[in-house]
Amino acid sequence: MATFNLKNLALSDTTVVHLKNADDSYLYADEAQKEPLEVEVYGRSSKQMRNYLISAEKKKAKRGKRVATPEEAQEDNAEFFAAITKSVRNFDLGNGPLTTSEHFKQMYMDPSLYFIVDQISETLG
Repeated sequence: MATFNLKNLALSDTTVVHLKNADDSYLYADEAQKEPLEVEVYGRSSKQMRNYLISAEKKKAKRGKRVATPEEAQEDNAEFFAAITKSVRNFDLGNGPLTTSEHFKQMYMDPSLYFIVDQISETLG
């Protein structure tokens, strides 16, 4: 009897999101379209995602029954996406490379860049 190794379908720890413009066209840093604007994020099977979810639950428990303010909710959301971002490729925000969790959080806090959050959310499902 043949068996199938289910581990062959195991999720990868990271996935790369090639960012798109509002018209659904892919974004590139160069005219030749060889340098895609990308965000590499940790997925559901990763240690980074699990660790963030554990810390978020602890933070939520500390709040108790108090509902997060809109500002706290926005910051929590930005912290989540910063925690699961491994790297960004071929773009910055005009003030140098984005290399730290704090840089990523600043990017995710910017309402004009919410399309990045939307595309990552769509990719992660």
